[in-house]
Amino acid sequence: MRWCLFAAYPVLTHLSVIEQRPALQWAGAMALAAGVLYVPLARRAGGAWLGLAALGAGYALLLIAGAGRWALYLPSITLPAVVLCAFAATLLPGRTPLVTRIAAAAHDPMSPALLAYTRAVTWLWTAVIAALLGTELLLVFEGDARRWSEFANLGAYALLAAVFVTEYAWRRWRFRGLPQPGFLESLRLTLRRRPPFAGRYAKEPEAAP
Repeated sequence: MRWCLFAAYPVLTHLSVIEQRPALQWAGAMALAAGVLYVPLARRAGGAWLGLAALGAGYALLLIAGAGRWALYLPSITLPAVVLCAFAATLLPGRTPLVTRIAAAAHDPMSPALLAYTRAVTWLWTAVIAALLGTELLLVFEGDARRWSEFANLGAYALLAAVFVTEYAWRRWRFRGLPQPGFLESLRLTLRRRPPFAGRYAKEPEAAP
């Protein structure tokens, strides 16, 4: 259900731009907010429901006040920026790259070759997300809402899916002698809220495959 809410956001947002219907923009924003707050909402936490109601009211006021265009752009800038920081921060000295953390759930201990590969993939995702964010910023300042929406709500997701599938296929071939999770399991591990550590990487790694 949570991922249905996230998936509804770009669809409703794009339709709101095409159809020029603020109500769809509001519905898309609420779907995104409900997805972010899904866990406390499911637990019936009063604060989460009040927060969602406040966000809904505030967003509606922005639309009524004529500031809907900037409210429309905000999530497409904020979300990639947050994800970019999450990836980039794990590439700092002394940190474990994010993709290494995810891969550790399936491979423990990890070989030197796999450690190097997952670090490179973390760099890849950092570069891809930075490029997406830069493109979206350019489109925002260009001022063409339709072009922005076609990229932010359609093209960007298609590009992310293509990178994920391509990297998965290359990894399956590159480490073909190593038992690996299937595609759906890889997707599940990637989408987990907190990618797990599976051991300390200071220990002696096994021989590279």
